[in-house]
Amino acid sequence: MFRAGVALAMGDGIAAERWSLASTDAYGMTAGTFCTEEQAHARLSLSIAYLRRPNPEPDTAATIGVQVLETLAAHPTHTVALKARRLAGFFQPAHRQIPAVREYSALVRGMPVAALTSGDEP
Repeated sequence: MFRAGVALAMGDGIAAERWSLASTDAYGMTAGTFCTEEQAHARLSLSIAYLRRPNPEPDTAATIGVQVLETLAAHPTHTVALKARRLAGFFQPAHRQIPAVREYSALVRGMPVAALTSGDEP
């Protein structure tokens, strides 16, 4: 997941997508030995990567973002809320006509105040 973040910071959507997919796949194979906050970060990084690559996929990015926010609806952490808002900022004005982007944007606007931790860590 760290490499995905570095690739995003460098503006390399293709590398970020590759590393984000590796992270989300790894979380899927670990049978709950991670916290939901880590998985949310990996999935939101993947969403941002879909927007930062040469052929953006705003519908896919928003759909993943909606899934993350619905999973954490009651208790988004501070860092997940920041990343969710960061993702929202990457959508272009033309993307706002896409139903999934409108749904994601509405969820971000309606997010509750974030907690400092997710509460599910040991």
